[in-house]
Amino acid sequence: METIQLVTLEKLTKKEKQQLIQTYCSSEDLLPKQKKVNIPEHFSKASTVSESVPTPEYIPEPVTVNEFNNTAVSATVAEQHHKKKIILSAFLLVATVSLIGLVLYVTFTPDTSTKDISKQADTSDSDILSSDVSSSVTPTFASDEVVTSKTKGNISYELYGNGQLTISGSGIIPSDIFMAWSDEEADISYGEYYVLRTENDTTYGGTIYYGEDSDLSINTVIIKDGITSIGETGNLAEGDGTFAGWKNLEKVTIPDSVTNIGYSSFSSCVSLTSITIPDSVTKISNSAFSGCSALTEIKLSKNLTSIEYSVFADCEGLKEITIPDGVTSIKANAFRDCVNLEKITIPESVKEINSAFRGCYSITIHCQSGSYAEKYAKENKIDYVAE
Repeated sequence: METIQLVTLEKLTKKEKQQLIQTYCSSEDLLPKQKKVNIPEHFSKASTVSESVPTPEYIPEPVTVNEFNNTAVSATVAEQHHKKKIILSAFLLVATVSLIGLVLYVTFTPDTSTKDISKQADTSDSDILSSDVSSSVTPTFASDEVVTSKTKGNISYELYGNGQLTISGSGIIPSDIFMAWSDEEADISYGEYYVLRTENDTTYGGTIYYGEDSDLSINTVIIKDGITSIGETGNLAEGDGTFAGWKNLEKVTIPDSVTNIGYSSFSSCVSLTSITIPDSVTKISNSAFSGCSALTEIKLSKNLTSIEYSVFADCEGLKEITIPDGVTSIKANAFRDCVNLEKITIPESVKEINSAFRGCYSITIHCQSGSYAEKYAKENKIDYVAE
C-alpha cells in the first residue's frame, strides 16, 4: 500500500496551500490548521519543500488512508457508546428511586378503606348510644328527698338528696351491703350513687347514670342506734372495708351501740376530717382509718386495750392525739408516716410499743416520768416530755 508523508499546513507557502485547496477542498476554512492531509507526490520532493519551507520539527509516522479513517470512526463509535451508557444509567437511577418511593408510599399509607369501615361502625354505635343519652336528664334531687332506700337482712339504709346516708337496724353492717342485689335496683359503690334505668323508666330515658354523672355522692354517714359492728371480723379475707375509699365522705356518726370497727372500715376516706369513737367500742381493727389524709381530730374510746397495726397510718393531717388510759400496747406502724404528728400523749398503762412511729419526724412523746413510754423514747432517740 502506498504511503504519503504528512506535513502541517503552517509549513507550506501560500502558493502551495492554494494548489492544495484547489485539489482537495473548495474553501480554506474547511481545513483546520492542524489537520493532516495526504499531500500529492510532487510536494513531497525534497527540492520543492526544502527550498520554500523549513524542515518541520515533528513529522508523524506515515499512516494509510484506511487506518486514518478507521481511527476516526472508532473514536466516534466509542463516544456514542459512552453517551448511551450514561443515558441508561440515569434511566435506571430514576426508575430505582421511583420504585423505592412507591414501596414506601404503599407501606406507610393507612388503609383508608378499612378506616372508613371502622369509622362507619363507630359512628353507628355512637349514634345508638347518643340516641339513648339524648333523651336522658342528669338527675337532681331535693335535699330532703329520699333518693333510694333498701333493706337487706336486719340492715336498712336511706340515701337523701343532700348526700346523707342513714343506716339503721340491728347487728352487723356487712361490707357488701352497698353492692347491687339485682340489675334492676339502685347501687351505691365507693360512696357514689349508681342508677340503672330500664326502658320503662320514662323519668330518665332508660339509660345508665354512674356516680360521677348523677352528681350525687355521699358526704355524711349517720349510723343509728342498734348497730353493733361496722364490718364483720377484722379479717379482710372475710370481706371488711365497709366504707373504704369513699373519697367524698366528710363526717361519720357512730352510736354507743357499736362495739367493733372492722378491718379497713374507713381506710382512704380522704375527705374525712374528724371522727369520734364512742366508749362502747372495744376494738378498732387493723388499718381501720389508714390513709385518711385529711383527718385532723380523733377522739378514741376509753375502753380500748390496744392500738392495732397501721390503724392510723398515713394520716398526714393529724397533729395531735391522746391515747386513752387502759391501752396496754401500740402495735407496729400504728402511726406510720403521720408526718405532721407533733404531739402524742401516752399513758402509764402502755407497756408495749412496737415501731409505731416510723416516718413521724416531728413527734414528741408526752408521758409520765419513769413510764415505759419514757424509756422507749430514750432508747429510740425520740423527743419526749416526762411529767
